[in-house]
Amino acid sequence: MSRLRDAVLQLYYERNGHAAEWIAFAPGRVNLIGEHTDYNDGFVLPMAIERGIWIAFSRLDTANVAIYFADLNRDASFPIDKIVRSDHSPVEYVKGMAHMLSRDGIVLHGWQGIVQGDIGWCGTFVVRGAGDGGRGRVLRPRR
Repeated sequence: MSRLRDAVLQLYYERNGHAAEWIAFAPGRVNLIGEHTDYNDGFVLPMAIERGIWIAFSRLDTANVAIYFADLNRDASFPIDKIVRSDHSPVEYVKGMAHMLSRDGIVLHGWQGIVQGDIGWCGTFVVRGAGDGGRGRVLRPRR
Protein backbone atom coordinates (compact mmCIF):
# COMPACT_ATOMS: atom_id res chain seq x y z
CA MET A 1 0.00 0.00 0.00
CA SER A 2 1.25 3.44 -0.88
CA ARG A 3 2.34 5.91 1.79
CA LEU A 4 0.66 8.70 -0.14
CA ARG A 5 -2.59 6.71 -0.30
CA ASP A 6 -2.48 6.23 3.47
CA ALA A 7 -1.74 9.93 3.99
CA VAL A 8 -4.71 10.96 1.82
CA LEU A 9 -7.05 8.63 3.73
CA GLN A 10 -5.75 9.93 7.07
CA LEU A 11 -6.10 13.56 5.99
CA TYR A 12 -9.65 12.89 4.80
CA TYR A 13 -10.52 11.42 8.20
CA GLU A 14 -8.91 14.32 10.08
CA ARG A 15 -10.74 16.95 8.03
CA ASN A 16 -14.16 15.28 7.85
CA GLY A 17 -14.44 13.16 11.01
CA HIS A 18 -15.20 9.92 9.14
CA ALA A 19 -13.51 7.59 6.70
CA ALA A 20 -13.81 8.20 2.98
CA GLU A 21 -16.31 6.00 1.15
CA TRP A 22 -14.05 5.63 -1.87
CA ILE A 23 -10.47 6.19 -2.89
CA ALA A 24 -9.22 6.31 -6.45
CA PHE A 25 -5.81 6.56 -8.07
CA ALA A 26 -5.28 8.20 -11.44
CA PRO A 27 -1.77 7.33 -12.65
CA GLY A 28 0.43 9.81 -14.40
CA ARG A 29 1.86 8.85 -17.75
CA VAL A 30 4.81 9.29 -20.01
CA ASN A 31 4.89 9.00 -23.78
CA LEU A 32 7.62 6.94 -25.39
CA ILE A 33 8.22 8.69 -28.68
CA GLY A 34 10.45 7.43 -31.47
CA GLU A 35 12.25 9.57 -33.97
CA HIS A 36 10.44 10.78 -37.08
CA THR A 37 6.96 10.14 -35.64
CA ASP A 38 5.57 13.32 -37.13
CA TYR A 39 5.52 11.88 -40.66
CA ASN A 40 5.38 8.12 -39.99
CA ASP A 41 1.81 7.70 -38.71
CA GLY A 42 2.68 9.26 -35.35
CA PHE A 43 3.39 6.15 -33.34
CA VAL A 44 3.58 6.97 -29.64
CA LEU A 45 3.43 4.52 -26.75
CA PRO A 46 1.76 6.04 -23.66
CA MET A 47 2.67 4.28 -20.42
CA ALA A 48 1.24 4.68 -16.93
CA ILE A 49 3.75 5.40 -14.18
CA GLU A 50 3.56 4.77 -10.44
CA ARG A 51 3.20 8.46 -9.68
CA GLY A 52 -0.16 10.14 -9.95
CA ILE A 53 -3.10 11.59 -8.04
CA TRP A 54 -5.01 10.04 -5.13
CA ILE A 55 -8.57 11.16 -4.51
CA ALA A 56 -10.43 10.15 -1.32
CA PHE A 57 -14.09 11.10 -1.42
CA SER A 58 -17.60 10.54 -0.08
CA ARG A 59 -21.06 11.40 -1.27
CA LEU A 60 -22.86 14.39 0.24
CA ASP A 61 -26.61 14.78 0.72
CA THR A 62 -26.40 18.23 -0.84
CA ALA A 63 -25.87 19.51 -4.37
CA ASN A 64 -22.41 20.86 -3.51
CA VAL A 65 -18.89 19.73 -4.25
CA ALA A 66 -16.23 20.47 -1.62
CA ILE A 67 -12.59 19.70 -2.43
CA TYR A 68 -9.35 20.17 -0.55
CA PHE A 69 -6.26 20.27 -2.76
CA ALA A 70 -3.68 19.14 -0.21
CA ASP A 71 -0.63 19.94 -2.36
CA LEU A 72 -1.80 23.53 -2.67
CA ASN A 73 -3.32 23.83 0.83
CA ARG A 74 -6.46 25.14 -0.85
CA ASP A 75 -10.16 24.50 -0.28
CA ALA A 76 -12.68 24.95 -3.06
CA SER A 77 -16.39 24.35 -3.43
CA PHE A 78 -19.20 24.93 -5.89
CA PRO A 79 -22.88 24.05 -6.34
CA ILE A 80 -23.15 21.16 -8.76
CA ASP A 81 -26.49 22.34 -10.09
CA LYS A 82 -25.22 25.81 -11.06
CA ILE A 83 -21.69 25.61 -12.40
CA VAL A 84 -20.16 29.02 -13.04
CA ARG A 85 -16.62 29.60 -14.28
CA SER A 86 -14.67 31.68 -11.79
CA ASP A 87 -10.87 31.66 -11.77
CA HIS A 88 -7.92 29.64 -12.96
CA SER A 89 -7.70 27.36 -9.95
CA PRO A 90 -7.61 23.55 -10.14
CA VAL A 91 -11.31 23.40 -9.23
CA GLU A 92 -12.11 24.69 -12.73
CA TYR A 93 -11.09 21.30 -14.12
CA VAL A 94 -13.49 19.57 -11.73
CA LYS A 95 -16.24 22.00 -12.76
CA GLY A 96 -15.48 21.27 -16.40
CA MET A 97 -15.92 17.52 -15.91
CA ALA A 98 -19.15 18.08 -13.95
CA HIS A 99 -20.44 20.32 -16.74
CA MET A 100 -19.59 17.76 -19.43
CA LEU A 101 -21.23 14.89 -17.52
CA SER A 102 -24.35 16.98 -16.86
CA ARG A 103 -24.48 18.03 -20.50
CA ASP A 104 -24.42 14.35 -21.45
CA GLY A 105 -27.50 13.70 -19.31
CA ILE A 106 -25.80 12.23 -16.26
CA VAL A 107 -27.47 13.40 -13.06
CA LEU A 108 -24.75 14.27 -10.56
CA HIS A 109 -24.75 14.35 -6.78
CA GLY A 110 -22.63 16.35 -4.37
CA TRP A 111 -19.44 14.99 -2.85
CA GLN A 112 -16.49 16.02 -0.71
CA GLY A 113 -12.94 14.96 -1.32
CA ILE A 114 -9.23 15.29 -0.72
CA VAL A 115 -6.90 15.46 -3.74
CA GLN A 116 -3.16 14.88 -3.41
CA GLY A 117 -0.47 13.63 -5.73
CA ASP A 118 3.21 13.19 -6.37
CA ILE A 119 3.47 14.55 -9.90
CA GLY A 120 3.69 18.21 -10.87
CA TRP A 121 0.45 20.17 -11.05
CA CYS A 122 0.87 21.00 -14.73
CA GLY A 123 0.85 17.28 -15.45
CA THR A 124 -2.17 16.48 -13.31
CA PHE A 125 -5.03 18.22 -15.05
CA VAL A 126 -5.83 15.40 -17.47
CA VAL A 127 -5.25 12.83 -14.73
CA ARG A 128 -7.58 14.70 -12.39
CA GLY A 129 -10.17 15.07 -15.13
CA ALA A 130 -10.24 11.31 -15.59
CA GLY A 131 -10.67 10.83 -11.86
CA ASP A 132 -13.44 13.42 -11.72
CA GLY A 133 -15.28 11.78 -14.58
CA GLY A 134 -15.18 8.42 -12.84
CA ARG A 135 -16.27 10.00 -9.57
CA GLY A 136 -19.26 11.60 -11.30
CA ARG A 137 -20.39 8.21 -12.52
CA VAL A 138 -19.88 6.55 -9.12
CA LEU A 139 -21.75 9.26 -7.26
CA ARG A 140 -24.74 9.72 -9.53
CA PRO A 141 -28.10 8.81 -7.99
CA ARG A 142 -29.73 5.58 -9.08
CA ARG A 143 -32.62 6.02 -11.46
